[in-house]
Amino acid sequence: MIFDNIEGSDKTAVIRAWVEQWYMVDDLTNEITIDLERIKTNSVDLINRQAGEARTRIGTNIPFQGDVYQLKQQEAAAFAADAEPSAASYPVLYAEAQARSMEPAALAAEYSANAQAWPQIIAAIEAVRMASITSIKNATTITEIEAALVAINWSV
Repeated sequence: MIFDNIEGSDKTAVIRAWVEQWYMVDDLTNEITIDLERIKTNSVDLINRQAGEARTRIGTNIPFQGDVYQLKQQEAAAFAADAEPSAASYPVLYAEAQARSMEPAALAAEYSANAQAWPQIIAAIEAVRMASITSIKNATTITEIEAALVAINWSV
């Protein structure tokens, strides 16, 4: 992610350069105009993109994969309650278990554990996203915007 692998004063310098790209310079007078609202909008857009990247780093960004995860979750829950589960009743679970050389029960437990962990991960990313956006929206100076961007930590 942008700015992720940059630390300390280097991160501040890179963020300052990113913010400065939104300054407007008059070609005739070389006078710099700072449109704080435009910089805020672009900063919020950046934060939203970074949140998406953080989610993708943990999840899978493939069309309809969310539907697949939901089906896996449903099959795992039903499998756990089924006294005599069969491949016909849980086709996704059994197909993946075979593909991964796993027992279906072990894979169902993995599906359930993932389903329980995901809301906590989403909550942590969303907390960073919303706190960062709030800091940007409340900023009254370029320095405050830069400080808000420097403070972002997506390692959840």
